[in-house]
Amino acid sequence: MRFCPIILVGLAATALAPAHMAAQTPAPIHSPEGITLPAPSTIATNPVTDTYHVANAPDVSITDPYRWLEDPKSPETRAFITAQNAYT
Repeated sequence: MRFCPIILVGLAATALAPAHMAAQTPAPIHSPEGITLPAPSTIATNPVTDTYHVANAPDVSITDPYRWLEDPKSPETRAFITAQNAYT
């Protein structure tokens, strides 16, 4: 059986959906050393969906919730990095 790499990437992206997209509130994080960190803040994103046309196969749509992080100089990306650095 042959697999199309685009389909496999799409399946991985779906299976590895980021925690900030979950409907529930994240729980605090507990380390093995007994340190408890508050749950990271959630971030509202605007996911982008790309549709790929594959010959002799159904179209494949992949949603990219991280597209907004592609521009390292955008104010949103800089604010996210600053918040992540402050959290860790």
